[in-house]
Amino acid sequence: MEKYKGRLQKITRVFTVLVTVCGVIAIILCVWQLSGVYAPMITPNKDWQDFLSGVRIGMFIGFEAVLIYRLTRYRRALKKPDLLEKLYIQETDERTVFILQKSFGATFGISIILFAFCGIVASFWSMEVFLTLIVCAAALGLINKCCRVYYRKRF
Repeated sequence: MEKYKGRLQKITRVFTVLVTVCGVIAIILCVWQLSGVYAPMITPNKDWQDFLSGVRIGMFIGFEAVLIYRLTRYRRALKKPDLLEKLYIQETDERTVFILQKSFGATFGISIILFAFCGIVASFWSMEVFLTLIVCAAALGLINKCCRVYYRKRF
């Protein structure tokens, strides 16, 4: 259990750094949007530029919300031994691990995050590439969820 507790402490440190970075980036994007500086290479249409700015800010705030949720969950587990044991059992349960392996849980998760991040970066240069990457990330998320539901019912 001590090994798992050390792993959770490392994860909470990483999540704390990521929450800080996402917050700083969201603030920078808000200031950038409020300053009225737009990249004319994206599209000359100001409505689309406002839309893309809002999506960028929203995605970083969404990433931050997910990180904060998981961070508070792990910190709470580190403070209470009964929650730590429950979380350990939940994460190391053979059935859960098997379902994640069958549904390519880690691979899909990393791919979704990479597609979303690349979509945010691409939104500074091309609206078409941005929309394509975001739709791909959403499709991967839907496929991942369907696979998990299927394997949860099957096994």
